[in-house]
Formats: sequence, C-alpha cells, structure tokens
Amino acid sequence: MAAPKTVIKTLGLLELIRANPGRRVSELAVASGVPIPTCSRLLEALTEARLIRRRNGLYELGPHCLALAESFREVFHLDHDARVHLEKLAASTGETAHIGVLDDADCVYVDKVDSAQSVRMFSKVGARSTLYSSGIGKALLSAAPDDVFDRVCRIGLSRRTARTITDPALLREEMLAIRERGYAIDDVENEEGIRCVAAPIRGADGFAVAAVSVAGPDYRVALERIPAIAKQVMSTANDLASLVGFTGVPLGQVSA
Repeated sequence: MAAPKTVIKTLGLLELIRANPGRRVSELAVASGVPIPTCSRLLEALTEARLIRRRNGLYELGPHCLALAESFREVFHLDHDARVHLEKLAASTGETAHIGVLDDADCVYVDKVDSAQSVRMFSKVGARSTLYSSGIGKALLSAAPDDVFDRVCRIGLSRRTARTITDPALLREEMLAIRERGYAIDDVENEEGIRCVAAPIRGADGFAVAAVSVAGPDYRVALERIPAIAKQVMSTANDLASLVGFTGVPLGQVSA
C-alpha cells in the first residue's frame, strides 16, 4: 500500500532541508511544489517533532535528527568499538577513514576519522556518495543483493571523472573482481585527485551492512601502496563484521 501523500510531502521537505539548510518557507514551497499554506503546516509538524528548527526565519535540521542518527548507528553496532577500529585504521595508514552504509542507490557516510595530514580528502558524516564510482560505494555494491546493482544501472552511471566506469557490463566485471580480491578501489573515479580503498562489512546473511574505506590524495595513496592499505582495510572490515554476526570466510582469505 502506498504511503499517504501527506507523509511523502513531509518527508520530502525534511530531505530538502537536509540537502539545503537555511531556506525560508517560500523557498521550500517552490522547491517542493507544495503550496505555502500546506508547506507551513508540514514544517510546523516537523518542528514540533524537533526534526527541524527555525532560526531567524530559516529552517535547518533539528536536534532529534541527531538522536535518530545515533540510534541508527547502534542498529549496526557502529558504536565505540567501531570508532576505535576506525581511529586505528586512520592512524596506521595516515589517511582519512570512513564507514558508510547503503541507502537506496547511494552510500551515506555515518562515521569518519580525519587524516592528521594537512592535505586530506574533504568529506563529512551524513554526506552521500555514489555506489558505482566511489570506493566505499563499490564495496557496498559488491556485497549487496542483485536488485541494488540493477537499480543503480537503471538510474544511470554518469561520468564523474575521466576514469569513471559508465558501462554496466564493465561495472559488473568490477563487482566480480572486488568479490574475488575482497576490496574495492576507487582509482580517481569519483573525485579528481582522490584515490580510495574500501571493503564491505558483511552481516550474518553475508550481505553488506556497511563498508569501511581509506581515502586520500592520489600522490599519497599511490598504486604501490594499495596492497598494504587493502590488507589493513580488510582486517578492519573483518573485525567489524564480527560485531554484526558474520561467521563466513573473512575477506582476503580463500574458502576451502
């Protein structure tokens, strides 16, 4: 059964505010296609739920979103133990480490530890990334159900850099390669000058509940460093997989 239109409109406004904070009711009404009176009522409901707040006439996410985000992290056991693993990974590689989860046909970053280097990848918790071009996205896609791959291809593989894979057949080959070796590589495919190594964090059913990555400038995350970084990333992914009930063959090991 389809969701009530009011619910869809309300959630649409929440997503607009997430993506475009600091907008007035008139701007949100235009962007959403909802009449201003209706938009005002829906915004009032979101404000009462503390999902958004209004400051100086401008709407932004509210404090309850943080509580929801923390609860979401707990569902995947991305708690203190996971944070410790992420900090160790960032320290050992010298680069920025991320954890991301699948959200429809995208990846969403749910935690990160910045590199101590002065030049590092720019990213933030809550930001979205593609599943077909980013390292963490490809790691998630490689361990996702087949319908996710099909949906990503239907939406389209738009080119982000000169190296982005835009052919579904080539992307499928890439998924097979990732599954075989246990890690994904974003070889400057998602953002100019950035290279990434990632691995899926698999749950009890074998599908990815999240993924972990290391990313940095391509001159530091050089091709010759990838095997060593991949070993560390897979080790971290295996440790985190054990927290969410995975009991299969660890990444980087060949089953008998």
